[in-house]
Order: sequence, then structure tokens, then C-alpha cells
Amino acid sequence: MGRDESVSGVPSTSGSTRPKAEAHHTRRHTVKRTFVRGGKLGILGTNCLSVSCDRRPSSESMEVRSLSSAQTFIAKWVFPTVWISGFGLGTIAMWLHPTKGPAEDPRIEFLVAWIIGAAFLLLGPARLKRVRADATNIYVSNYIRDVTIPLANICNVTENRLLNWHPVRVHFGEPTRFGTSIVFMPKIRWFGLWSSHPVVAELKALSHPSAGG
Repeated sequence: MGRDESVSGVPSTSGSTRPKAEAHHTRRHTVKRTFVRGGKLGILGTNCLSVSCDRRPSSESMEVRSLSSAQTFIAKWVFPTVWISGFGLGTIAMWLHPTKGPAEDPRIEFLVAWIIGAAFLLLGPARLKRVRADATNIYVSNYIRDVTIPLANICNVTENRLLNWHPVRVHFGEPTRFGTSIVFMPKIRWFGLWSSHPVVAELKALSHPSAGG
């Protein structure tokens, strides 16, 4: 009977421990499910946070950065001044002291070349502007006067792919202190000279975000 009691006692002992084991297993399962749900919730919260951050302009996009080339000052002021004055002084000297001899007088050719070259420089590189931009405005300068223009005032952006310095023209819907348009020289690219410069698409996207998105 002692053996029977001990044997019969085993089920009673196992029966008493089974609810504890089941309860422990249930608690582990509940904790695991809670942990998994918490992990999913944490991941979902992280995703929501990243999406909300993406919708806001980053600090980098808010910084003012240059869109025009660093050589704008040289192309606008230095080169035209040196060429027009140097070539002009040489042409004037030829007229004041003409050469004598059987050769043809080159004064007319030099004068015409000086006039055409000066007109090209004054209507081209001399009109270049320094251009910077942030998320709301573009900042235009001729190195004497600075003008702030809202991006919303830009109605079109065009470019000339035939010239090697690739001038970009920005057209405004409302007149500014620099007129209804400005021209700037974008940063130099060593490849893709006859393809559209990336700054054109960038300015269009900044001025018309709904169309760009």
C-alpha cells in the first residue's frame, strides 16, 4: 500500500505542479506576446517618427548654399575689365600711331573686333549674378547690391547649352530690382556639357514643389 500510495501520490504531485507549469508557460507566452507587440509598436513608432521627420525640411535643406559658380566674380568683373581695357588701349594706340608701309592698315579690323568683343562681354558675362538659395528664397547679388527674392516668384528656368559656360536664366513673375530675369553661371561640370544642368531641375522643384513631387 505504501508503494501504491507513493505511486498514487505521483499523479497528485504532478497534478499539483501542472497548473503551476501551465501558468508559468502562460505567463511566458503572455510576456513574449507583449514583447513582440511592444517591438512591433516600437518599430511602428520609429517609422512614424521617420516619416514625420521626412516631411519637415532638414537642417541641411534650410542652409543657404551657392548655386552659381565660384568663378562668377572673375567672369563678371575681372575678365571683361582686362580684355576691354587692354584690347581697347591697343586699338587706340594703333589709331594714334598708324604703321606706314605697303601692308594693309589693320586698324579697322581691330576696331570692329574690339566693338564686337566688348558688346559680347557686356551683354554676356558682365550681366552674371551670384545666386544662392535656401528652402524659401533665392539671394541674388551683383557684388554691389544684394536682393532677396521668394522662390514662389520664379515662373520659369531656362538654359543655354550651346555656350561652354552654360548660362542659366531665371524668369520672375513679378519684377525685381534686377528686372524680370537674371542670368548666372552654374557650377562647372567636366562631363555632360550639352546636357541639361542639374541646377535647372533643382530650381524648378524648389519654386514649384507640387509639380516636382
